[in-house]
Amino acid sequence: MTDRKLGARKAVPEKLAKTLKAAHYFDLSQCTEFIPPEFDHFINVPDSVDLNDTLGICVVAAEAKHERSWTQNATGTACSVTNAQLLDVYKLSGYDPNDPSTDQGWDLLTALGYWQKLGIAGRKIGAYVAINPKHHMMVRAASYLFGGIYIALALPSTAQDETVWSATSAPLYSWGGHCVTQQAVLADRPVCRTWGYAQPMTWAFWDKYCTEAYAIISPDYLNGGKTISGLDSASLAADLQIVRA
Repeated sequence: MTDRKLGARKAVPEKLAKTLKAAHYFDLSQCTEFIPPEFDHFINVPDSVDLNDTLGICVVAAEAKHERSWTQNATGTACSVTNAQLLDVYKLSGYDPNDPSTDQGWDLLTALGYWQKLGIAGRKIGAYVAINPKHHMMVRAASYLFGGIYIALALPSTAQDETVWSATSAPLYSWGGHCVTQQAVLADRPVCRTWGYAQPMTWAFWDKYCTEAYAIISPDYLNGGKTISGLDSASLAADLQIVRA
């Protein structure tokens, strides 16, 4: 499809192994009763393709979608992320607008590190923790409480023609790697945002093709009066300082 570009590179195993894990800081017993059966953090949030129709910029486009959603839900007004600001971040991956061959996508963990240190459109994130994609309750809870999660998909070729991503017969990455925001859950399926629209999938599809998932602490979201139930923020902050050191 010429109007839908991918671009999520596989995680470097060494980086993945060192990433803080949500299960160490998140007590589901304190929050599961507050998770509704259905929710959508992207309602009334302005969306756009964010250059992901012409560039493999999905990793950065997903950052923009998160920032718009967090600010919309916290303050009632979504922040602006321009194409120029998207490109400024994507250039950190090695992309040179004058050399199309450098449009090689990016891995999520490196992008998360830059998002935390340098930000996008003037906005930085706080800590981020890895979630086990197979733990559906953790996925639902983190998506609801953190205002969405940041995920990588090893998309199969069959997904190119499906309204609801559901077929699980094709090999991982037979279409390519892709990064999306997962900010809604229906009664029977998760829904992600990509290419400017909502894309539902079955849990069976998710289990096979979701390779990475991260919960991110957004200062903008928390400053809007949101809280994250069950999160041991003190331990997370202390471990984050150790990692940074």
